[in-house]
Amino acid sequence: MQNCVYLWYTLAAAFALGNCRAEDSLKAVFDLELDPFELRSVYHDGSYSTSVAFLEERLAFWRNVSTTEEMQDTDHIKTWISAGGVVPWKDASSSPPPKPAVRPEVAALPGAPNLVFIMIDDVGWNDPGYEGSSWLNFATPNMDHLVSNGIRLSNHYTGWICGPTRAAFMTGRHPYRLGYSRMPEADANLPLQETTLAQELQLVGYRTAVVGKWHLGMQSWAYTPTFRGFDRFYGYLGGSIGYYSKLTAGGLLDLTDQESLVTKETEVSPSVHLSLLLQEKVEDVIAVHAATHTPNGTPLFLYYAPQNGEGHLT
Repeated sequence: MQNCVYLWYTLAAAFALGNCRAEDSLKAVFDLELDPFELRSVYHDGSYSTSVAFLEERLAFWRNVSTTEEMQDTDHIKTWISAGGVVPWKDASSSPPPKPAVRPEVAALPGAPNLVFIMIDDVGWNDPGYEGSSWLNFATPNMDHLVSNGIRLSNHYTGWICGPTRAAFMTGRHPYRLGYSRMPEADANLPLQETTLAQELQLVGYRTAVVGKWHLGMQSWAYTPTFRGFDRFYGYLGGSIGYYSKLTAGGLLDLTDQESLVTKETEVSPSVHLSLLLQEKVEDVIAVHAATHTPNGTPLFLYYAPQNGEGHLT
């Protein structure tokens, strides 16, 4: 099938928009081998008709077989409760239930490394300075330093938007198998039958923490970070919040410490920028771990998901 490999992901993204409005004119397909910057859509190009038809059939198939009732039941309107903050709506009237006992009494292997993974949203291939960016070459000095002094993986593919990327990273599965195939599902819940990377690392003796954006479900407590393998969580459950306001687009607070809304003035104040706040929390997590767990030989898995790059930077 001509150019199928190069068309697949972009077609998925474009069809998401098309499905929202049901207009063929909004669908776009790009040949990423001949047009890596996606300048010309070939959706209506007759020479690509066989590939386009094949991909449409495959997309329809995966949507039908992978999007479960659990994934579709994501009415976030019910999540915005009268308290003015974002919490799991099904359990809004009660305290979080006890967490399942998933941590075994085992020690990590001697010399197990600490792991820090930074997930950045919606950053283009040519945005970082190390890719030779002609307009942002001054903006990523730390990333450039890591690349020049570390190992660079240059042949890597990821999801086209934040939710599917996170789901794939946390499970090792293709987003389509988890029900993340189009825009409405970017806010879906990660199915509970899936085991997360954090849960697997807990089983081999790691302490786990997430700071920043979750966006993998908040319909009930069971979908939230501290019920999915993370010992520590500080951040926001939804897709994005104001850098200064800490509010959703609907004007509601979405900033959580473990299972409680953050109320400290020093953290929710409009004078405090979210990026700096999350950076401080990352440093706190590392410092506490070093003082409390490192002497015992317990390694740390830290998943840091800042908002920078998510549509707006200020």
